[in-house]
Amino acid sequence: MIQRGDQVRALVRNPDEASALSDIGVELVKGDIRDGDDVLRAAKGAEAAIHCAALLGGASQDLEDFKAVNMVGTTNVLDAAKAHGMRRVVALSTATFLDLSTGVDFEEAPVLDRPPQRPPTPSPSSRRFQKHTGALPRATTC
Repeated sequence: MIQRGDQVRALVRNPDEASALSDIGVELVKGDIRDGDDVLRAAKGAEAAIHCAALLGGASQDLEDFKAVNMVGTTNVLDAAKAHGMRRVVALSTATFLDLSTGVDFEEAPVLDRPPQRPPTPSPSSRRFQKHTGALPRATTC
């Protein structure tokens, strides 16, 4: 994106640990995906958002942390997108690439040898976006 001339901004908890991004020209905004005001501030002036903040679930994760990052965080991104009139939100999800048919816990699931060529049914992120905006096609999940 930067190579084609786009301005790119990232919401990061610790800018000192995100120097690889700043080194390539990404503007860093210190904040937390769980804080709606932080997300709104980071999204100001953006045409689109790529939402890739996540916390894997499973037996080793605290459910409240999982909800705060994945559910509240996604809601914060979608609320900011709506508030700022963004034209698109892309929500990334590892679940698309995991083989969940093996019967093992999500965090132990192997990666699919052949990921789907077309998106699966609308993900929870897509459905949440549709609830907020009324427009599912503008939400892309990968």
